[in-house]
Amino acid sequence: MRIVELFILSLTLPCYAIVFILFIELTVQRINSNTAVSGGGSRSRTQRRRQRMRSLIWTSNYLLVDFLGLLYELIYVIIHLTGDLATSSLAGRFYCQMQVYLSLYLTVLMAYSLTAISIYRRRHFVNLHSEATRSRRRSLFFITALWIMPIITSIVPAYLLIYLNILRITQHEATNECQISYAYGSTIAAIYMCYRLGNIFLLPLSISFACYLTICTDLIRMQRRFTRTCERNVHIRKNLILQILFLFLNFAVFWLPAEIITLYTKSRLLKDTVQVTKSLNILLDPLIITGFDTRFSTAAQR
Repeated sequence: MRIVELFILSLTLPCYAIVFILFIELTVQRINSNTAVSGGGSRSRTQRRRQRMRSLIWTSNYLLVDFLGLLYELIYVIIHLTGDLATSSLAGRFYCQMQVYLSLYLTVLMAYSLTAISIYRRRHFVNLHSEATRSRRRSLFFITALWIMPIITSIVPAYLLIYLNILRITQHEATNECQISYAYGSTIAAIYMCYRLGNIFLLPLSISFACYLTICTDLIRMQRRFTRTCERNVHIRKNLILQILFLFLNFAVFWLPAEIITLYTKSRLLKDTVQVTKSLNILLDPLIITGFDTRFSTAAQR
């Protein structure tokens, strides 16, 4: 199973990097060309350019998180297939800690990034013609806060519970696999498991779904007073609804059951299968984003 995953990741990771770079380059070209030929005053053109650059920043952030998740999974598979990193060594102990906390960090960061891009899409497209007052510097500040939040909400609680011996990190000598083990009779451990599922899945997915419903409601209201002048706005919103819906389903359908299985099962084969499914599932995100992003398809045609 791991060998198959290594083969697929070795082929797809470079392709993912190429798609990621092309997405940024083509979108920037699209922004520059549209700004040059679009009408309106210089102030309105500047606002449209800033708005599109903010959209590029948030979308690129989500794709970057996915790419880091795939890169981590590739390193994880290589180390586990070799089985040469002794857990008794300093490097082995360090890797064991990183394996537990880094995988948790990337999972939470992916959930928060999905929530952030859903909130941004909702704010932008519900108020498609509103004055853009937010700067790129402010967007970068929020993204920086987004990358720090998983440390506060997930890494610190897990570290404290492990430090207090409420949770334990178990190691497997043959495969170098390290994971958090739960004492199912412990009330605190049960509370932490519920908190972890809520923090990673319930809260982010609820917010994303609420944003999806808001955009759907706005689209229904717009179609009732449909005119030819708002035809493009309806088309943009329809593509946006499909993009958020598929990103939402891609994360909820695959990652939520996978997290529950990882928490409760003791079968190593089942855990490996779930991990492979999660890593390969990430590959669908760039296809969803580029497939339903009209700016990317138009830039590619140009």
